Amino acid sequence: MFKKNVVDGSCCWVVHGSHVEVLDTRTGARRAAWQFGKVTEDAHTRVTCVQELCPPSGAGLAGVGGAGLQLLVGVCNSSPHGLLCVLDVPTAKVTKAVEIPYPVSSLLLTQHIHFFFDQGFFNYGDGVIGPSLCGKLM
Repeated sequence: MFKKNVVDGSCCWVVHGSHVEVLDTRTGARRAAWQFGKVTEDAHTRVTCVQELCPPSGAGLAGVGGAGLQLLVGVCNSSPHGLLCVLDVPTAKVTKAVEIPYPVSSLLLTQHIHFFFDQGFFNYGDGVIGPSLCGKLM
């Protein structure tokens, strides 16, 4: 299990195995939750890392208070590949998932990262995502 507060302190995310929960830090109310691997019924699925994504440029204060909060989640399962998934907190849904050739063990992001996704690919970015792939840096 691991957890971390988002940048503005309005909420935090908590990971336990394949579950990610986003909680309001003032009230403790759940804002979003997702269980990775439930659809595929893969009991070996686990979340290995989570990083906060900033709202897209021009979104103004959409990210303040978690309103536009998205989390980049590294996921490993019984396959030899890994996944990078975008969990959209306001809708409590995974909006994008990209398969990576190796299991994802950690993520390194620049301080202000803005990424746009199209057809499952990182289409445009202002920043860098550096996934560590079980000892390999991509």
